[in-house]
Amino acid sequence: MKKILILKVAGVFIFCSFFFLIIITILALVGFSFGIDEMQKAQEDIRVNTPVVNNQIYSNTYMRLLNENMYERGYVSLERLVFHLQRTNNVLDTSSLSYENWKLAYIENSNKELMQMIPIKTMCNKYKEEYPKYTISSNISKYSNVWIDKIDLCYITDLESKEVIDITDSLDYFEDYDYLPFVFPLNIKAKPMITSYLFEQREIDFNLPPEQAGNINFHSGWDFDGSIGTQIYSVCDGTVTKEVFTQNNDLSYYNQASPKNGIGNYVEVTCDNGIIVEYKHIKYNSLELSFNMNKRVKAGDKLVKVSTTGLSTGPHLHISARDKTGKRIDIMQYINFKSNKLLG
Repeated sequence: MKKILILKVAGVFIFCSFFFLIIITILALVGFSFGIDEMQKAQEDIRVNTPVVNNQIYSNTYMRLLNENMYERGYVSLERLVFHLQRTNNVLDTSSLSYENWKLAYIENSNKELMQMIPIKTMCNKYKEEYPKYTISSNISKYSNVWIDKIDLCYITDLESKEVIDITDSLDYFEDYDYLPFVFPLNIKAKPMITSYLFEQREIDFNLPPEQAGNINFHSGWDFDGSIGTQIYSVCDGTVTKEVFTQNNDLSYYNQASPKNGIGNYVEVTCDNGIIVEYKHIKYNSLELSFNMNKRVKAGDKLVKVSTTGLSTGPHLHISARDKTGKRIDIMQYINFKSNKLLG
């Protein structure tokens, strides 16, 4: 009788343990599912502004690549490189790949003779013929523990019809190289070092309110290192449409007296093609006298000089661009690095 009782108690205990194990497993799976959903939602705002989510995991590799290759091969975007590496290696988190993999991707996506990024339609035709299809999908990376999007530049979704279009079959995409109308804003022979890129997700502490800190750390342009007084050139033919000089010394934000000047000095030029270019953190009253408000400038004209005014950690040029609607655009995609061999 005692043995039967013990067996019954043991059976109940095993059943209860198994039941609780199932419940815990279900809750864990539900919790993980909710975690995925929340992470997906958290990335939506970033997706609106940048094509590469959580790009901070690529920052060191990407800036090293640019500094070593851009002045010799032309510009290749981070989005293109991540897409290429995902596509050719069939991996989601390309930060797990070696620097040699990244360098090869840069070489394969740039035309050294033209110093320009190879048209995406050309690359997509190549993928179609030479590489297997994706088996990856957007998810949390096991390697870097952040959400990563699968990027596929060969297919676009029509905003009106929602139809997915293969760009290799689309007459709206060409295998011709783009006309690049802009010149580089600094002495290109000096190969100024890139210290931050467009839409980079950074962590710079200026002790600002959260919203302001978020705007600073979601970078709106390109930063190029340079000593105070370094000459900056106009990238385009256009008109000076804004000049702001609120800081008369060459001090970074950290070293300014209180209250600190967060605006700094900057000049805005509206190019003849409608693109608006901003030159920020510049030296006080360094705008060439002949180029004050509403005056015409030509590409390659001396415009302003480097400093470290406003929200700046040190001397550098911050250059950014907007289109006619005010949307941030990548000015590096308009720079003709081949023509700039003759400038500076």
